[in-house]
Amino acid sequence: MSPEFRHKYALLWKSLMTFDNETIREVVTSWGVGNPDVFASATLLRPYSGGDKSVSDSIRQGLEGKTESERAYEMQQKMRKGIKQMLTDQDKFPRELLFIGRNLRIVQGTDWTPCKQDQTNVVQGNNQYMGSPVNRIKLTGLWASRALVDDPHLTFTERVKFLGGHVVFRTVLLGSDFYFWYSKVRQWLGLGGGMEDEIESQMKKMAHGMGIKLNHS
Repeated sequence: MSPEFRHKYALLWKSLMTFDNETIREVVTSWGVGNPDVFASATLLRPYSGGDKSVSDSIRQGLEGKTESERAYEMQQKMRKGIKQMLTDQDKFPRELLFIGRNLRIVQGTDWTPCKQDQTNVVQGNNQYMGSPVNRIKLTGLWASRALVDDPHLTFTERVKFLGGHVVFRTVLLGSDFYFWYSKVRQWLGLGGGMEDEIESQMKKMAHGMGIKLNHS
């Protein structure tokens, strides 16, 4: 990856976890991407709650008085159109994002792949399959913030700025720790799955609100 892409990707992750919507918009726009909220959820692999919710609001607009099936159909059509419009400039889109996104998905959740030899399904090792033993979001965000400090191309002033931000950011991550251990205790008590199961449930609810049904197949 180029130094410029590494810096922007690290900045994107840190901004996602601090709800810095202006920076998120600047980064994704430079990659030719519209709809920052949708892209944020796709990057985090969990619903992004810090945006302006303009996408979900526009999808639900004009559905009053219609049946459930009619609402679901119209929301699906609007969502399809929105996803197509998300990539506004293909020439600017970094191809590295495809590779990284696929790797993040393997790390995050259950990813079943049909095996042609014996027609069975093979699960690729990942956090959800192992019972969510680590806080994936915290680890990714922490190293993204650390990468901004360690960037060898920074000026002294920029390095001091990112170092101070990194110290503050570690405090912000305590919220992620709380959610992780809350999910872990529920898992130990048999009241729910691990953190990744909880996140997947949130993703399904968010998708359902947009007329989309998510499942592993």
